[in-house]
Amino acid sequence: MILLTGATGLLGGHTLYALLQKHDRVAALKREHSSTETLREIFSFYTDDPDELLKRIEWRNGDMLDQPSLDQALEGISCVVNCAAIVSFDPKDRKKLITNNVEGTRNLVNVVMSRLKDQETKRPRDLETKGPGDRERFNDINCAHGLPVSQSLSLLHVSSTAALGDSPGRDPDFRIDEETPRDSKRQHNGYSESKWRSEQVVWNAIEGERRKEKGGREGEDKKRRRGEIGNPEQLSEDYHQSPVTSHQSPVTSHQSPVTSHQSPVTNHQSSVTNFPAIILNPGIILGPGQWNKGSSLLFKQAWQGLKFYPYGGTGYVDVRDMAEIIVQIVEMWKCGNVLSQEPITLTHSHIPQPQSLTGQRYCLVGANLRYKEFFDLVTNEFGKPNPHIYAGKFLSGLAWRADTLRARLAGRYPLLTRETAESAQRISFYSSQKIQHELGFSFRKVEDTLDWICSLYKNKRLRPETRDQRLKTRDGRPET
Repeated sequence: MILLTGATGLLGGHTLYALLQKHDRVAALKREHSSTETLREIFSFYTDDPDELLKRIEWRNGDMLDQPSLDQALEGISCVVNCAAIVSFDPKDRKKLITNNVEGTRNLVNVVMSRLKDQETKRPRDLETKGPGDRERFNDINCAHGLPVSQSLSLLHVSSTAALGDSPGRDPDFRIDEETPRDSKRQHNGYSESKWRSEQVVWNAIEGERRKEKGGREGEDKKRRRGEIGNPEQLSEDYHQSPVTSHQSPVTSHQSPVTSHQSPVTNHQSSVTNFPAIILNPGIILGPGQWNKGSSLLFKQAWQGLKFYPYGGTGYVDVRDMAEIIVQIVEMWKCGNVLSQEPITLTHSHIPQPQSLTGQRYCLVGANLRYKEFFDLVTNEFGKPNPHIYAGKFLSGLAWRADTLRARLAGRYPLLTRETAESAQRISFYSSQKIQHELGFSFRKVEDTLDWICSLYKNKRLRPETRDQRLKTRDGRPET
């Protein structure tokens, strides 16, 4: 069975719907008193009977910060999809972000590793794979028990482009990909730092198993990796810096001048780890639901009216593309009892099966847009005036201070903070050539994505709400 964490969030909700199109039942982690209203709303975007789908979810109470509860939640699980994370760009949440996101990931990785070791020790000798024929018979036995071919437990960790490397900042032709170095001298915001450190926990597990197989790594790689982390207490000294592959993005050949540290080159294509994990790095995820949180606030702000636009730009991805990619990877791992062998109907494309995805990292961005371009598209969909006043550093500084003050008085999270104002002046564009080249995936057009979301948002805004619904959406604070 598959276990999904972060199931009550935006990505988790759409992913859960996609998984239920392929599997009779899916397990989902939530805290005991967490609401599932967001799920019902998200399911209603796809079906007229969301409650029927909710009945097929096997809820498992647990907390990412409570390792024993995670261990119980993983009972009978063959694949974990980790979508759980706090999202905030408020500087006052920096410590909480790093602590919760990193420790939650570490607890999950520890439980997965522990269960993998237990399964390895309990594996019968007659199932050991010593030759091609033995390996094939072992895989058939695993499949018969609903276990993935490569291992009896797998981890798909959803990270963010915020955990990737850095661009020069003002160059619209530069593309960040899986190989771009991260600038250790730059002050990254709390969310970026928490997602990057969380990734290192996963890479530690992957590389730790590889080092055991290879008898250890050379000390030169360790020295090269030291000094990159902002807080040594959060991670061990022996960690793996952002991995790279032999695949080079054809978009650009120049390297970022912002850092002198280079990641040790590792060819992940040629080795298979005993810790089966894959990392996904999506851009800003666009999708309907949770209108008062995260990226959905962009649509709420555009509906209310926008006058200003900043210099920078970033990458976006449709939540349906994310859900499709996750489902296809899970199916490649052969988790659970599959209801249908046909591709799910969330997107027009599907991923061919490569020999091994284990130990890979994929940047997932369907469109790179300057903020002016993005907001023009959204306001056009809403029939609102386009933003027309350029907000440089000075105006952006005034704007984030004013919005922070209004947010504090209203008891909500600010849409614009010092960190988001500073990042809005940077151009961070991304290349998804790796997943397009290696897995054959094609992303939706951003115009189609925005048409879908804006249509649903307009219907919601124009539909009368009850008093209870207004009370439920009054507080825009993210769940913790």
